Amino acid sequence: MDAHTALRTRTTTHHFRPDPVPREAVIRALEAGMAAPNHRRTWPWRFLLLGRASRSPLAALAVELKRAPDGTLPGEATVARIRDKILTPPWCVVVTCTRSDDAFRQNEDRAAVACAVQNIQLSLHADGIASKWSTGAVTRRPETYAHLDLDPDEVEVTAFLWVGLPAESARKPERPPLAEVLTELP
Repeated sequence: MDAHTALRTRTTTHHFRPDPVPREAVIRALEAGMAAPNHRRTWPWRFLLLGRASRSPLAALAVELKRAPDGTLPGEATVARIRDKILTPPWCVVVTCTRSDDAFRQNEDRAAVACAVQNIQLSLHADGIASKWSTGAVTRRPETYAHLDLDPDEVEVTAFLWVGLPAESARKPERPPLAEVLTELP
């Protein structure tokens, strides 16, 4: 798939099949992430590749986060939906950004990590593999950092990338025409 086609046809998938996805394709996508632009060459991205077993505590945490103020857990259907979202995709790539005390550098590093995530998603898409960039509540919890052995003073979780084969065709969202967002100056 050429770059223009990949850019225009990649969409976010919300539901995945449990079918395996070759680890080699995910590694190739992470290598594409490493090719992202990074102005200061700080290489701020770090990747954790999680299989299903390592995600069970994250699924339990996600269910716990849905506990009602009175202490009751959500119903069985909601629990099943939450667990399915986290455990069904064959892979989850946790993408982190190293922290900097310099606010300008931190901003540049976050932008570089976002570019890396886009590269990863485009590489996966070119291989016929779907992905979803998630920043849900679980990604920001201290329990998640502890489970993944991440120091929140050193890195911040930028994305959970769910990776797998789509369970359904993703709809391409309607985007505004370029004329609505473009200003040309002489």
